[in-house]
Amino acid sequence: FAAFDQPDLKSVFAIDVTAPEGWTVLGNGVAERTGEGRWTIAPTPLISTYLVAIAAGPWHSITTEHAGLPFGIHCRRSLAPYLDADADEILDITRACYDRYHEKFDE
Repeated sequence: FAAFDQPDLKSVFAIDVTAPEGWTVLGNGVAERTGEGRWTIAPTPLISTYLVAIAAGPWHSITTEHAGLPFGIHCRRSLAPYLDADADEILDITRACYDRYHEKFDE
């Protein structure tokens, strides 16, 4: 998309994605499936264009919730056994980092 990649220029981004059925779609907000092969990513708060992120693919995903927020880890399906083996540790570390960040910066 056309954008001014300048830190002091910010905008709200509301993004619709069309992707193959069975794919996982991720973005800066929660991605909600709205139809066959269609997702809407929740509008962002004001952010700079260089922070906009969209990712989609036929991934193996493990999702959970922590502190009222959705958390997820993803990998290529061919690597699923490795992610499954390490998921608890990865998620424990991620939760601890999130909690520390929240404690340190009160955000």
